[in-house]
Amino acid sequence: MRASPWPSKRRCPLPPVAPLSVSVSGRGRVTLGTVPIDCGRTCTASVVPGKEVVLVAIPEPGATFLGWSGACSGILDCRFLAGSGATQVNAAFSR
Repeated sequence: MRASPWPSKRRCPLPPVAPLSVSVSGRGRVTLGTVPIDCGRTCTASVVPGKEVVLVAIPEPGATFLGWSGACSGILDCRFLAGSGATQVNAAFSR
């Protein structure tokens, strides 16, 4: 039997990913700059370990962003390097 002249089909290995969970309370939403998702109350995404993650808090009209908790803190955009494990971030807005 002759060997095929065509290369064999090989599956490309997928990069490792880690879960990111975002919870939102109050009147606002969160967007994830590197992945096209838009969080209402809760959402999850897969992020690549070692890559920067940027979350942006967007208050609804008349509401105020109160701050982050979990993997982020403060009131500016949430920026961190994704680790190899699960990450939880919470965003609080006024009601």
